[in-house]
Order: sequence, then C-alpha cells, then structure tokens
Amino acid sequence: MKVFVILIGVFSAVSAVDISCNGGTGYKDVQCADGVLACTSPVWSEYGGLTDQLYKCGECPADSSATCAQCVPEENDGGCNKDPTPSGAKTFECFDYSLVSDKLVKSETATICHAEEATAIACNKPEHSAVLR
Repeated sequence: MKVFVILIGVFSAVSAVDISCNGGTGYKDVQCADGVLACTSPVWSEYGGLTDQLYKCGECPADSSATCAQCVPEENDGGCNKDPTPSGAKTFECFDYSLVSDKLVKSETATICHAEEATAIACNKPEHSAVLR
C-alpha cells in the first residue's frame, strides 16, 4: 500500500508542468495556473504594428491567427511569448484624407504607423494631380 501511495505522488509530480508566460501589467514573467500549457502574444504587422492581443497565459481564441500568436514554453523559461516587434522597427505618423464637397481634407489627428527598419517610410497622400470623380 505504501508503494502505491508513493507511486501516485511521483506520477502527480511528473505530470504537473510548471510554466510561465510574459503577461500582466508591464510585460513581466507571470506564473501560469495549473493545466495551462500555452502562452499568447500579439502579432506585429508592417504599418499596423502590434495587435490588441494581450501577453498572457492560455491559448488564442479560435480563428485568431491574424491577431494572436500562441506558443508552448519550456518549463520556467520566462515565457515564449516575446515581443514580436522586429529589431529596428520605426514608428511614424500619417494623416488620413477624405473627400468633402469635392475637396480633399486632411484629418486633424494622425494615425500611428509602423515599418521595419529596411522599409521606406511612406504615407498614402493624394497628389494635387489626382482626378476627383
């Protein structure tokens, strides 16, 4: 009987996986709850930057690969869900333009855009020679 109890304890210890992910406030190492086997992070895209997905313990929602990245960490590796922003990425501002009474009007506030280091900064701005239809 004692051997049986010891074996149960050994199997319980072996089956418990202790993982951590980056998450919480301040992008810090967070210990995940028992049974959690994955970490999530946002996805970075050129001109769009990071999606709103949180860095956290758990799995991505179904059909969310465009906005959520999922990974499986090694035991206590400090989280596999690292910041996906490419090294040297640039942040810049662009203005939107809309057609109002046959005139192009620049928005009052700029949109934040992102580009990789090797990408030229470019905004979509109508040229004066554009034909309004």
